[in-house]
Amino acid sequence: MSDEFLSHWPLGADGEPEKAALLGNEGDFVSQAGIACSMLDAYGIPYLVRRSGPGQLGLIYGGFSPVGVKIYVPESRLEEARQLVNTAADAADEEDKEEEL
Repeated sequence: MSDEFLSHWPLGADGEPEKAALLGNEGDFVSQAGIACSMLDAYGIPYLVRRSGPGQLGLIYGGFSPVGVKIYVPESRLEEARQLVNTAADAADEEDKEEEL
């Protein structure tokens, strides 16, 4: 992890970076992972995005990863991040339902 990244990641009681907890596995499209990451940014929740296998190559060549991304947040902020992302997803579902009517 870079020094800049670590400057935003909380430290545990031992002074080491706090354990990362999996927030979710999202589709690697702006409408999915991008929105989740933007919400985390807006609320000051640090996160780490991992693309496995050919995911990074797909991002470079096609603009998205066919295997999706895993988003990690500090363990101490996991519940807050889940609530934030789930609230945003619920709001989007409500908008979709209204548009169908």
